[in-house]
Amino acid sequence: MRLAHRLFLIFFSVILMTSAFADTQILVNEADTHFFHQSFNDLREELQIVKESGKLGVFVMFNDEDCPWCVKMKSTVLNKASIQDYFRKYFQVITIDPRGDNTMTNFDGMEKSLSQTKKHVMKKLNALLMNQNYGFRQLELIG
Repeated sequence: MRLAHRLFLIFFSVILMTSAFADTQILVNEADTHFFHQSFNDLREELQIVKESGKLGVFVMFNDEDCPWCVKMKSTVLNKASIQDYFRKYFQVITIDPRGDNTMTNFDGMEKSLSQTKKHVMKKLNALLMNQNYGFRQLELIG
Protein backbone atom coordinates (compact mmCIF):
# COMPACT_ATOMS: atom_id res chain seq x y z
CA MET A 1 0.00 0.00 0.00
CA ARG A 2 1.39 3.39 -0.90
CA LEU A 3 2.65 5.58 1.90
CA ALA A 4 0.07 8.24 1.08
CA HIS A 5 -2.79 5.79 1.53
CA ARG A 6 -1.36 4.52 4.81
CA LEU A 7 -1.04 8.07 6.11
CA PHE A 8 -4.59 8.82 5.04
CA LEU A 9 -5.87 5.75 6.89
CA ILE A 10 -3.84 6.60 10.00
CA PHE A 11 -5.12 10.19 10.04
CA PHE A 12 -8.77 9.24 9.79
CA SER A 13 -8.40 6.29 12.16
CA VAL A 14 -7.11 8.67 14.81
CA ILE A 15 -10.06 11.00 14.18
CA LEU A 16 -12.57 8.14 14.35
CA MET A 17 -11.05 6.75 17.54
CA THR A 18 -11.25 10.18 19.11
CA SER A 19 -14.90 10.51 18.10
CA ALA A 20 -15.72 7.06 19.46
CA PHE A 21 -14.47 8.03 22.90
CA ALA A 22 -16.08 11.46 22.94
CA ASP A 23 -17.95 10.70 26.16
CA THR A 24 -14.75 10.00 28.07
CA GLN A 25 -12.63 12.80 29.43
CA ILE A 26 -9.96 13.81 26.92
CA LEU A 27 -7.04 16.10 27.61
CA VAL A 28 -7.45 19.21 25.45
CA ASN A 29 -4.76 21.73 24.50
CA GLU A 30 -4.86 24.77 22.26
CA ALA A 31 -4.13 23.56 18.71
CA ASP A 32 -2.15 26.65 17.68
CA THR A 33 0.39 26.18 20.47
CA HIS A 34 0.40 22.39 20.99
CA PHE A 35 -0.26 20.85 17.56
CA PHE A 36 1.95 22.86 15.20
CA HIS A 37 5.73 23.10 15.33
CA GLN A 38 7.27 26.54 15.06
CA SER A 39 8.16 27.15 11.42
CA PHE A 40 10.99 29.26 10.07
CA ASN A 41 9.20 29.71 6.71
CA ASP A 42 11.62 27.43 4.88
CA LEU A 43 10.17 24.12 3.67
CA ARG A 44 13.65 22.77 2.91
CA GLU A 45 14.56 23.34 6.57
CA GLU A 46 11.37 21.56 7.66
CA LEU A 47 12.32 18.62 5.45
CA GLN A 48 15.82 18.55 6.94
CA ILE A 49 14.30 18.34 10.43
CA VAL A 50 12.20 15.39 9.22
CA LYS A 51 15.24 13.58 7.83
CA GLU A 52 17.37 14.19 10.94
CA SER A 53 14.65 13.14 13.37
CA GLY A 54 13.47 10.09 11.42
CA LYS A 55 9.91 11.36 11.04
CA LEU A 56 7.64 10.27 8.19
CA GLY A 57 7.21 13.65 6.53
CA VAL A 58 6.00 17.21 6.66
CA PHE A 59 2.31 17.77 7.46
CA VAL A 60 1.15 21.17 6.22
CA MET A 61 -2.16 22.74 7.14
CA PHE A 62 -3.11 25.67 4.97
CA ASN A 63 -5.08 27.61 7.53
CA ASP A 64 -7.27 30.65 7.01
CA GLU A 65 -8.73 32.25 10.13
CA ASP A 66 -11.93 32.96 8.17
CA CYS A 67 -12.31 29.28 7.19
CA PRO A 68 -15.04 27.71 9.36
CA TRP A 69 -13.75 24.17 8.67
CA CYS A 70 -10.24 25.13 9.76
CA VAL A 71 -11.62 26.56 13.01
CA LYS A 72 -13.78 23.47 13.56
CA MET A 73 -10.87 21.08 12.89
CA LYS A 74 -8.60 22.97 15.30
CA SER A 75 -11.26 23.20 18.02
CA THR A 76 -12.61 19.63 17.84
CA VAL A 77 -9.77 17.38 16.60
CA LEU A 78 -6.38 19.09 16.57
CA ASN A 79 -6.83 20.26 20.16
CA LYS A 80 -6.79 16.68 21.52
CA ALA A 81 -3.53 15.90 23.33
CA SER A 82 -3.44 12.32 21.98
CA ILE A 83 -3.69 13.55 18.38
CA GLN A 84 -1.16 16.30 19.01
CA ASP A 85 1.31 13.81 20.51
CA TYR A 86 0.87 11.36 17.63
CA PHE A 87 1.32 13.89 14.82
CA ARG A 88 4.22 15.68 16.49
CA LYS A 89 5.97 12.33 16.98
CA TYR A 90 5.69 11.22 13.34
CA PHE A 91 5.49 14.49 11.37
CA GLN A 92 6.92 17.96 11.24
CA VAL A 93 3.59 19.77 11.55
CA ILE A 94 3.35 23.33 10.26
CA THR A 95 0.60 25.74 9.37
CA ILE A 96 0.58 28.28 6.57
CA ASP A 97 -1.91 31.13 6.19
CA PRO A 98 -2.01 31.58 2.39
CA ARG A 99 -3.40 35.09 2.84
CA GLY A 100 -0.46 36.17 5.00
CA ASP A 101 2.03 38.83 3.98
CA ASN A 102 5.19 36.84 4.75
CA THR A 103 7.27 34.88 2.29
CA MET A 104 8.37 31.27 2.50
CA THR A 105 11.14 29.29 0.84
CA ASN A 106 9.53 26.38 -0.98
CA PHE A 107 10.92 22.84 -1.51
CA ASP A 108 12.79 24.06 -4.61
CA GLY A 109 14.58 26.80 -2.64
CA MET A 110 12.62 29.67 -4.19
CA GLU A 111 11.25 32.39 -1.92
CA LYS A 112 7.58 33.00 -2.67
CA SER A 113 4.55 34.62 -1.08
CA LEU A 114 2.53 32.29 1.14
CA SER A 115 -0.26 32.01 -1.44
CA GLN A 116 2.30 31.11 -4.13
CA THR A 117 3.86 28.60 -1.70
CA LYS A 118 0.47 26.93 -1.24
CA LYS A 119 0.06 26.64 -5.01
CA HIS A 120 3.62 25.30 -5.35
CA VAL A 121 3.21 22.68 -2.61
CA MET A 122 -0.18 21.53 -3.86
CA LYS A 123 1.01 21.38 -7.47
CA LYS A 124 4.10 19.33 -6.60
CA LEU A 125 2.31 17.17 -4.09
CA ASN A 126 2.21 13.63 -5.40
CA ALA A 127 0.79 12.02 -2.33
CA LEU A 128 -2.47 12.72 -0.55
CA LEU A 129 -4.68 15.79 -0.62
CA MET A 130 -7.51 16.11 1.86
CA ASN A 131 -10.06 18.89 1.40
CA GLN A 132 -7.39 20.83 -0.52
CA ASN A 133 -6.23 22.15 2.85
CA TYR A 134 -4.13 19.28 4.16
CA GLY A 135 -1.19 17.66 2.42
CA PHE A 136 1.32 14.96 3.18
CA ARG A 137 4.63 15.15 1.35
CA GLN A 138 6.57 11.94 0.81
CA LEU A 139 10.31 12.22 1.43
CA GLU A 140 11.21 10.20 -1.67
CA LEU A 141 9.56 12.78 -3.90
CA ILE A 142 11.61 15.74 -2.76
CA GLY A 143 14.88 14.54 -1.53
